[in-house]
Amino acid sequence: MLQALSGRAYLAVNRLLDKRGFQVTRVVPNPHRRLTYLDLVLDSIMRRYEESPTVVQVGANDGRLADPLTQILRDARIQALLIEPLPARFDELRRLHAESAPRIRLAQTAIGRKEGELDLFYIDDEALAAHGLPAEMRGMASAQRSVLAKAEKHHPGVGQHVRKLTVPMRTLASVLLEHAITNVMLLQVDTEGYDAEIVGAALDEGLVPAVIQFEFRHLSAVALKALIARLEKLGYFVSVSSPDDMLAVRADLASPFAR
Repeated sequence: MLQALSGRAYLAVNRLLDKRGFQVTRVVPNPHRRLTYLDLVLDSIMRRYEESPTVVQVGANDGRLADPLTQILRDARIQALLIEPLPARFDELRRLHAESAPRIRLAQTAIGRKEGELDLFYIDDEALAAHGLPAEMRGMASAQRSVLAKAEKHHPGVGQHVRKLTVPMRTLASVLLEHAITNVMLLQVDTEGYDAEIVGAALDEGLVPAVIQFEFRHLSAVALKALIARLEKLGYFVSVSSPDDMLAVRADLASPFAR
């Protein structure tokens, strides 16, 4: 650990790392939360922003369950738009951030390539409680019923508790326009198998965030390969950021991480 070194030793190590092209940054850790790759990337990138950076999250759920933005959103410099289509989860999200408006804004809608409606499949809350299903399944809502069907392997009978709900669907461009958002630092997407579609639509609409993080565990190998190839062609450095997620950092900002 660098903080265990003497002053001279610390400076010597810092100079050596600098010569090798590494960037040393002091980050104050949260003792109650593990530091993530996303945290480190954003900490470095935010130093280059003169104005308040904006974070957009598609699939915000309740704002608590395995949320990668929990710590990031506590930063008073951050502006955020959190998007969640399920009414029950959105109500929880609204209560959680009630005192953070207008810095943190919310939108209750699904995101897609066109305006209209979308059928979402999810596990009923009453079934979760009655059958002792894990809390993480509260976060599972997908446009693909097959994604939820995978849970049957570990939780026999769960398939009979899958419900369908038709929700409003809007394009990401229209939601950003409504909230007067033009410059996005981070696009965070977690939509249980619909992630490649949403990231692809955002790119088609001309959105070029500094960082894109998306869940890949429910994507087919073909869809994932195509999305990575497209991001790299657009100049993003793409890497795995967690067992479930991939991180794409714009090339002009990626130098400290693309080694």
